Amino acid sequence: MIKLKNKNPLWFNILALIVVLVQITSIILYKEYYYQTGDVKGINPLFLSQLVMAIFLGAYSFKEWKRKRGYGYLFLILALMFVYLSVQTFKLYGWK
Repeated sequence: MIKLKNKNPLWFNILALIVVLVQITSIILYKEYYYQTGDVKGINPLFLSQLVMAIFLGAYSFKEWKRKRGYGYLFLILALMFVYLSVQTFKLYGWK
């Protein structure tokens, strides 16, 4: 029997699962968001998706910081790019 070792901490696995679930639901909601007619209330799913991805990449950069600093910097830069994109999306669409 093959034993799989999990090298990630529990908090990281929980965060990764939450990110995957939010990304999938955001994609579904994003399609429905623009197909609906009338006044849609709530947050733009694209903004939520970008913000969750920024949080995940920030956590991943924190995790990789101890082992490989180069990867830590790379994921931190990607996280900051997603924060910028989510802020721009929020400015463009705002709360509906």
